[in-house]
Amino acid sequence: MAVVITKSTFISNIETALRTFNDVRQAGAQLKVATATVEVAAADDDTSIYDFVRLPAQAIVYSVLIMSDAITGATDYDLGVYTPVEGGTPTAVDADCLADGVDINAGFGVPTELLGHTGAKPDPADFGQKPLWAQAGVSADPGDDTLYDICLTANTVGTAAGTISLAIIYAVMGN
Repeated sequence: MAVVITKSTFISNIETALRTFNDVRQAGAQLKVATATVEVAAADDDTSIYDFVRLPAQAIVYSVLIMSDAITGATDYDLGVYTPVEGGTPTAVDADCLADGVDINAGFGVPTELLGHTGAKPDPADFGQKPLWAQAGVSADPGDDTLYDICLTANTVGTAAGTISLAIIYAVMGN
């Protein structure tokens, strides 16, 4: 065993002779919150998509909180990134990159963290590092004007109506 001092990239960047500037989203970034609510109808079918918010592709998502009613049989919802289609159905970029297999059957009576829920376990080294486009597996930066929708997909929608609310905490460089 040995006592070690391990420095993060953030600290190493500060301590180098020729300073490497840290991404403003890692220190001093202004956090933003996007909140939205959708209603699930008892007659909704499996694979229904619930479109919550639109974020810049450059956003770094730090937290996704959910509150919901108990929706009988709602046992498998995924949270992911979609390309918006004005007036139409958004197209999945990665339908479960933020959360996979969320069970809403019992509801969430208090705000509960969804980021990385069940199967969508991000690498801890990526936390606070990857913009939304990279989290969704896009191979190259799509540019500053690109927007993505954050959507829940109901793989098993359930048989009852209910309300689902999300709060997404994120930062964007320069904003």
